[in-house]
Amino acid sequence: PKSGKVFISVNQPDKEKVVPIAKRLLALGFTISATRGTAKVLESEGISCQSVQKIAEGRPNVRDHIINDEIAMVFLTASGADYHEEEIELRQAALSYHIPIVTTITAAEMTVSAIERYLSDSVSVKPIQAY
Repeated sequence: PKSGKVFISVNQPDKEKVVPIAKRLLALGFTISATRGTAKVLESEGISCQSVQKIAEGRPNVRDHIINDEIAMVFLTASGADYHEEEIELRQAALSYHIPIVTTITAAEMTVSAIERYLSDSVSVKPIQAY
């Protein structure tokens, strides 16, 4: 996506690593929503974001936001035994609604780099014969 809201939910080791990624997303004009723990870290770094409930926490939750076409992309590195079922439901919702889902910090960095490059109009396409 070139615009819209990015939902971010990352595991504890990735919370600090997602901060510069979120800042880059804001600079590109995206808005951010996040689970409570991730939102707390982002807000402590001055990043404006909307806190969204996990599926198990009640409604409205992140799945509702996906169904309502409010989420353009998902960054999800959250994992663990107590998050496993939630993660499956979230991935299924994203896939059902054709929303890109990024599951590692490295992939999130590369995704943002690709969007930055695309929006800068510095991407050109040539037929292979031109090379």
